Amino acid sequence: MGKYALLIGVEQYGEGLQSLPAATKDVAALGKVLDNPDLGGFDNVKQVINPTRAEMEQEIELWLRGREPSDLIVLFFSGHGIKDKQRRLYFAAKNTMKENGLLIRSTALPAINIQDYLGSCKAKSQVIILDCCFSGAFGNMIPRDTGEINLKDQLGVTEGQVVLTSTNAVGYSFEEKGSGLSIYTRYLVEGIDSGAADEDKDGVITVEELHRYAEHKTKEISSEMSPEIHRLKDEGFRICLARAPQHTPKMKYRKTAEQLAELGLEEDKFPLPARSILDRARSDLKLTNAETKAIEAEVLQPYQKYQARRQEYQNTLKECLKKKTNLDIQEIKRLKHLCKALD
Repeated sequence: MGKYALLIGVEQYGEGLQSLPAATKDVAALGKVLDNPDLGGFDNVKQVINPTRAEMEQEIELWLRGREPSDLIVLFFSGHGIKDKQRRLYFAAKNTMKENGLLIRSTALPAINIQDYLGSCKAKSQVIILDCCFSGAFGNMIPRDTGEINLKDQLGVTEGQVVLTSTNAVGYSFEEKGSGLSIYTRYLVEGIDSGAADEDKDGVITVEELHRYAEHKTKEISSEMSPEIHRLKDEGFRICLARAPQHTPKMKYRKTAEQLAELGLEEDKFPLPARSILDRARSDLKLTNAETKAIEAEVLQPYQKYQARRQEYQNTLKECLKKKTNLDIQEIKRLKHLCKALD
C-alpha cells in the first residue's frame, strides 16, 4: 500500500478574478504535515502551484492513472471555485478569466472532469479535499447507490471515496487575516500537527475525525462557512490519514488547555485556578514559557475572536442608544444585519 498526495494551489489568476495568496501557503502547510514521517507518513507529496487549466487537468489525470488498488490518495485543491450560469462547478486555474462577470468556461476545469478521472482511478481509498467557494457542490456529485445499478462496477466509483469541503454548495470560503492560510485548511493542518483531531485517542487520525475538528474550529471563526463531508459509503470515514503525536508533552498540555477553556474564561483569559493548573502542567511536562504561550494562543484564539465581535456589536448598540432611546424599525434591522455579519 502506498500513500500519495497531489496538492494544487492557485494564487494567480487572469482578468476578473482576485488573487488568493493563501492558496499556495495552504499547499505548503498541508504538504509539510503529510510528508512528515511521524505524522502523515506519505510516500510522495506532489505540490502543483499556479498551473494553467490544461496543466492542472493533465497533472490530475496522469497522477491518478499511476495509482494501484491498495493505494491511499489525497487530492487537495485551494483556490477559486466558480459556478457558471447553469450552476455547474469549475476550478479556476492561472489562466482562468471572467468577462463582464461571467466565467469564460474554456479557461477553467469542470468539476465533472475530475470526478471522471477519480472514477477511473484504481485506488480504492480516495480522499478529496477542496478549500474553495461552492466546494460542497463537488460532494453532491458523488453518485448514490439506489440498488438499481452497481455503482462500483458500472461507474468505477470506489467505496472508499470521501470528499471534504470547506463550505457547502452555495457557500463561500475565506482566508483568515494574520494566519496566512485559508480558515478550513489551517485547522486541517492544526488537527494533524498538534494531534488534537484524534478524538478517541487511539493514536491515528481518521478522515472523519479530521473533518469534524476542522469543521468545529472553522465555525468558531466564521459561522458563514459550512464545511461538509460526503462519502459514497461509510468506509471512507474510517480512512486513516495520519498518526497523532498523542503522548508528546505539547499534546498533553494542549488537551489540558482545551479542557480548561471549555469550562469558562475570564475576559478571554484563563481564570486563576486554571492558570495554576497550567503552570503546574508546564513544569511537570518540562515545557518552556514560549512553547506553552504558543499553545495557549491557538486554544484561546476562537474565544477571543468571538468576544471581539460581541464587543463590537455592543459598542455599536450603545452609540445608537445615545442618539435615540427608542430605536426605529430600520435601525433595529441594521443592527440585526450587523449582528449577522459579525456572527
